[in-house]
Amino acid sequence: MDFFCQACDFVIDVEMIAELDGGKCPSCGKLEGFGTVPKHSMPNSANAHVLNDTDFLNQDGAE
Repeated sequence: MDFFCQACDFVIDVEMIAELDGGKCPSCGKLEGFGTVPKHSMPNSANAHVLNDTDFLNQDGAE
């Protein structure tokens, strides 16, 4: 599954997300998060799920 930077639409895969430096996009360096669809392809990005550090921190305790 691929994810897209919500700032610059850089494509990143699941393995790369685990290796991000502080959640920053490796292309633009912003912290806007990653969505399941490119931000520019949706007229209303409210339907996209944006991943951030909190999503991953919450999953650590669930396993």
